[in-house]
Amino acid sequence: MSLRVALHGVCVCVCRSQVQNILDAMSSSAERLQALCNWSDPVATGILVFGLLGASVAVWVLGLQWCLAALILFDLRPPLLRDPWPPPPINLLSWVPSRADHMG
Repeated sequence: MSLRVALHGVCVCVCRSQVQNILDAMSSSAERLQALCNWSDPVATGILVFGLLGASVAVWVLGLQWCLAALILFDLRPPLLRDPWPPPPINLLSWVPSRADHMG
């Protein structure tokens, strides 16, 4: 077996494992989003419902352009003003357990 064939096999295994890890993270996020919509965790779903209700009231009162401008400015803030923790929606989604967490 030549070195080139061996390196190709290693590259294929590395790429395959990276794709598998990405698909695993995507399916876990989809399961958590489904759990939020199914009221599997009533506290997290209630936070989501009140957050969406608050966002809809803000869009109704301020208008869509002002809300989008505020979101864009919040996203483009300088690195010194950024918090090292994940944003609250992602933090809420990571708080809800997926099916893989229930199996263990």
